[in-house]
Amino acid sequence: MHTLMVDFAHRSYSIYIGYNTLSKLTLSDNNQRHTQFVLITNQTIANLHQATLLSYLSNHKIQTIIIQEGENWKNLDTVSNIIDQLMTMQCDRHTTLIALGGGVIGDITGFVASCYRRGIRFIQIPTTLLAQVDASIGGKTGVNHPKGKNMIGTFYQPYQVIIDLKWLDTLPDPEYISGLAEIIKYGLIGDVHFYHWLSTNISALMNRDQTVLMEAVYKSCQYKANITASDEYDTGAREMLNFGHTIGHALETITKYQDMLHGEAVSIGMVFAMKLSLKIYDMPQQNLTDLIHLLRQAKLPTDVPKNIDLSVLLSILFQDKKVLDKQLRFVLLKKIGQAVVIPISSDMVHALLSEKAI
Repeated sequence: MHTLMVDFAHRSYSIYIGYNTLSKLTLSDNNQRHTQFVLITNQTIANLHQATLLSYLSNHKIQTIIIQEGENWKNLDTVSNIIDQLMTMQCDRHTTLIALGGGVIGDITGFVASCYRRGIRFIQIPTTLLAQVDASIGGKTGVNHPKGKNMIGTFYQPYQVIIDLKWLDTLPDPEYISGLAEIIKYGLIGDVHFYHWLSTNISALMNRDQTVLMEAVYKSCQYKANITASDEYDTGAREMLNFGHTIGHALETITKYQDMLHGEAVSIGMVFAMKLSLKIYDMPQQNLTDLIHLLRQAKLPTDVPKNIDLSVLLSILFQDKKVLDKQLRFVLLKKIGQAVVIPISSDMVHALLSEKAI
């Protein structure tokens, strides 16, 4: 088992990574103030994992809220529904919410926790690879808007993050592969040695080799924990985590959060960002070739789908959270392991989007 600390000025919290980590789950504090606990999950996760979790929490009374499954349900209506149920349960400021599920569950639960009675405690127990290496760490919460992904949200840190790789045994292949895109991203933006290690070990990672998977998840969580602790509110270095996400989020929006998994969209976005990087910085073409090869080995897409209206996609890009003064800004690479954020003209973006796929 690995343990990481995420240190902020106002407080710190632990991330536990390994197999059978539920033993580290802590519900009550030293003052025993937190005595009401509400599990938030969806029906699929509940059927698979709720009994296991509750067996670890047999000394506590746990109430459960089941929400609809899927990115298209990550919205304010779902938030309102959860708050209605919390009020019916007479939940107060000493209530703890427990997010059991993927990124949608974690983001919604964190957002509700940040808003309900102006802030209550919550715990992240991510059950997907994507949530384990990304969404559960760093305190970004929120929901989608029809005009843009994650347009409504807060920065609100969890009390604990419990990453149990055993949950991944039941994760379908497309969801698992989606998480690999974020892992590859960490190597690209911050650790060239990790990137080359991933290239060497991608077959084992695809086969869910326990040793390789543990290392990949730990390295990813370590990088994200460090960078978010240095920039909690996303005003500087943390922006680098959005490599591939500018195009990726736009693709998710244009497809109404239904036709493409997050990691698939980010994979396409990373290839586009690499193409931009080659045009602006003196990087070898081989970097692009190698990235496309790695992503395809991971069975991830690399090209914008042909049915996407590029003019609509471009207009959606201007809703990206990195846009300043109506200027598009992209996370690019000066070299593998070194990311920067720079303004890019919409003409250049459109021209590159119009190029033939590689």
